[in-house]
Amino acid sequence: MSAVTYIPIGLSSPFTLLGGLCDPSDVAQWCLEQGVPAVGFMDQDNLFGAVQITQKLKDKGVQPLVGMTLALKRADLPERGGWYPPDRICLIVQNQTGWLNLLKIASAAYLDIPPDQPPQVGWELIARHHEGLLL
Repeated sequence: MSAVTYIPIGLSSPFTLLGGLCDPSDVAQWCLEQGVPAVGFMDQDNLFGAVQITQKLKDKGVQPLVGMTLALKRADLPERGGWYPPDRICLIVQNQTGWLNLLKIASAAYLDIPPDQPPQVGWELIARHHEGLLL
């Protein structure tokens, strides 16, 4: 029986503003030293660094796992009163279809909400564009 390999999937890059300090080149080097075959960067509310991070990891021979975390719309808030932090979901790309669907979801998170609200999506959008994504 082969040993289970640890694959970190929740790293944030500097593209997660105020939340990520991991340099993808340093992470790729660590992966090589530790024998970790893949690593996942899941930036919060954006895909700004996905292409750059993917290339840096591939250049070192490390399999990139691309994804993002997004806030979920809280339909129950008006009746509950007050402010509650959003629930968050992690969406990981599984294939080319998933990448295209994640781009649609990420774009909608910014474009389909009022300008005074933070980026967020509803379950109905995720349900329409879930193919090729791991939730």
